[in-house]
Amino acid sequence: MTKYIFLLVFALEFVFQTASLAAVDPEINWKTLPTAHFDLIYDAEQQELAAIYADRLERAHLRLSALWASMPSRLTVILNDRTDLTNGYATPLPYPHVMVFPVLPGPQESISQYGDWAEEILLHELTHIQSFEQRRGVVNSLSYVFGTIITPNVLLPRWWLEGVAVDAETRLSSFGRLRSNYQDGALRALVADPRWHQIHLSEINEFQIPTFPYGARPYIYGSLLWSEMIALGGEKMINDLHVAFGGRFPFLLSGPVQDRFAGRDLPQLWEQTRNEIQDAVFAQSQKLSRVAFSTTHQFADPELRETLAPRISPDGLKLAFLAKDDTLKRSIQVLVRSGTQLSFSADQRLRAFGQKNEISSPNGVEIKVPRDWMTEGESAEDPDAPPGGTINRVSWAPDSKSFIFDLVSEHDIFHDISDLWTFSLETGKATAVSDGLRAREPEVSPDGERIAYVKIGAGRTSLAIYNVQTKESQIFYRPQALERVSWPVWIDADHVLVTVRSKGQEKFLVVNLKDSSLHWPELPMKEVSLPFKRGG
Repeated sequence: MTKYIFLLVFALEFVFQTASLAAVDPEINWKTLPTAHFDLIYDAEQQELAAIYADRLERAHLRLSALWASMPSRLTVILNDRTDLTNGYATPLPYPHVMVFPVLPGPQESISQYGDWAEEILLHELTHIQSFEQRRGVVNSLSYVFGTIITPNVLLPRWWLEGVAVDAETRLSSFGRLRSNYQDGALRALVADPRWHQIHLSEINEFQIPTFPYGARPYIYGSLLWSEMIALGGEKMINDLHVAFGGRFPFLLSGPVQDRFAGRDLPQLWEQTRNEIQDAVFAQSQKLSRVAFSTTHQFADPELRETLAPRISPDGLKLAFLAKDDTLKRSIQVLVRSGTQLSFSADQRLRAFGQKNEISSPNGVEIKVPRDWMTEGESAEDPDAPPGGTINRVSWAPDSKSFIFDLVSEHDIFHDISDLWTFSLETGKATAVSDGLRAREPEVSPDGERIAYVKIGAGRTSLAIYNVQTKESQIFYRPQALERVSWPVWIDADHVLVTVRSKGQEKFLVVNLKDSSLHWPELPMKEVSLPFKRGG
């Protein structure tokens, strides 16, 4: 029996190591930066970013040590700039380590409102490691023989693991998702739904249910339930509950929770959490009801689950927007009306989008899609093809016959990169404009000759301009590391407005393209995002 367990452990380690190596560019010169408690592995060309992450790692370790009775003596953390999609993960296999993809979150992501991104993502991922690493009794003894494959807390529900990590990123920093306007807005929408009181504990663990809040369920609901448990039992509850489960057999959720909450189980705690959230949302809604909203016309399409980032064409007859259907895949949809006096409606929607046979590229080579697009049951031959997937923004050409959009796709086997694409309504084909540019959130100039976009880098963003004729690109504004440039808007031929997020605030910035001078407009609000120009 011992022989078979050994072979299983060896096979698992081999699979994890092989899969990890397959995703790493062999041309990278990897360096290791040791700190007091971490070995930070990074690309030698990103030494400045590595120094920032090393500082945040030690800061996160110090703050987490106030909540946990024990911490790993050393931990490996890897900065891997292989994708233009923001992400990170923590795993106990084949050994405890954290992988961070250091691209900053875009302005339309649920994690877009942050203070110090490096600090918050590390607090989140290191909390996962702490959740996994709690072992006691026989379980702890077995781990000395079989290694980290003996990790019972990896069986904890997804809402538990993500919820405590979201709480930590908020509790131990100045921002975090529990303080974001996005989360407040999401909760107001959820509480307004008649099903709010019918949401069962088992439902909050799901991330593929095709209704709002989709894959954010474990993060939103889990963080709310964890915050409630900590409010009732104190911060020591974080360590105590994980330690209790780290040596428990059989592995059942009810006992340790009921022991610490006077017999109340998780469904009862979840019901109490829902009631308290409802009261808080009601107080917010009362404040908001005193504000007069703009007159609006609601657009509703029964085939679409979510719509965002709408753009009206210069001729006023077309509306392009991003959408998700029941598959939760993102696509571009276009409505066409016969006159500007008519409202846009679902029956005006063009149906010729998102089909694989509509894809074209400059040299006819088949377009590869990023691994992140794959959902359960999909294969590389059945992708969420352009226009779709990871698009952030659509911008119309001056003649209203085509539009530019950004899309993350598989550039090579090592990198998923965001590039600029154009879609022609006349031909019904999407064509790549750039190759390996790391460009997102494009905005076409009034004359159609240039495209302002956000240039992506490891822990950095910049405002850049792409010349359509020469196919050359130039950076006009490059802020400090961890500062995010977003959503460029052409004011005129020589000035571009962007938002800049720095130290928890997002402000307008106007960049003069003639002399690269900067102007920061004074505004009464602390937070701005997603600007657009209307009329003058």
